[in-house]
Amino acid sequence: SGCAGFGFGEAEMTAPQGNAHDRALQSGYLELSRSEFNEGDYIDSDKFAERSMAAARGESVAPEAISERDLPADRIGTLTGARGGLGTALAGGAAQNNPSAAAEAQVAFDCWMQEQEENFQPDDIAACQERFIAAMEALEPRPVAAVPPPPPPAPAPMAAPGPFTVYFDFDRAELTPAARTELADVIQAAQGFDEGS
Repeated sequence: SGCAGFGFGEAEMTAPQGNAHDRALQSGYLELSRSEFNEGDYIDSDKFAERSMAAARGESVAPEAISERDLPADRIGTLTGARGGLGTALAGGAAQNNPSAAAEAQVAFDCWMQEQEENFQPDDIAACQERFIAAMEALEPRPVAAVPPPPPPAPAPMAAPGPFTVYFDFDRAELTPAARTELADVIQAAQGFDEGS
């Protein structure tokens, strides 16, 4: 531990070479390293600095294993479940599909592990846990809203019946039998016609 604390400065100078997820991991771990360095926790600062530099080189950096920390017994189950959910998301392509949220979830998980191991700053533990939960929610696939079917087309307006032609004999007012039949058709059509449609 006599050489502890030098990792942060080295990590700060490491240029990123990886993809978007690697760069987001590098930045997140560097911030954790800085935070622990400022608190005087040089051992954890160096751990996070090493992870930051590995991500900057494009190396595969997995979330911390449960066994890497001396966790309180009553928190192991919760953290194991959280790591399992994160592992499932990463295996499902989260690092490619949403690199910043995937990196944030991993960094927040490792932050939670580190704070839970120390187990004396409840606000810091809660903050890392809340960061993790928020990032995991961002990785959850959003349900696609069902597109409602288009409304049925409006019925075509009913055409007015007709035309009807009624003939009279020349110079006569009486209806012929053919005219009477035509007028009966007019009455029937008029009774079935709805002027409002």
